[in-house]
Amino acid sequence: MRSYPVNSPQAAARIVALTVVADGDIGDAEIKLLDRLAVHEQLGLARHESHALLDTFCEDLLSSDQLKWADAGPVDERTLADMMGEVQDPAQRLK
Repeated sequence: MRSYPVNSPQAAARIVALTVVADGDIGDAEIKLLDRLAVHEQLGLARHESHALLDTFCEDLLSSDQLKWADAGPVDERTLADMMGEVQDPAQRLK
């Protein structure tokens, strides 16, 4: 799993991507809602950058051992802690 600079828009967007894939599927309705809410703008990314990051996150999951979801989620506890640790700014965490 790649890492991103602390408090970067990419680090925050990857957490959003994690919530999108948490159920094992990326639904059109989820993508439309993210676009309608302009989540990419709130995080400081262009729409295409946000979508590319979602694709990259899925590639990371596919190329790792993370896809053995046993009623837990798409990443293990260590990876989740690492991802969450990349967003430390309290205001950005609230977003």
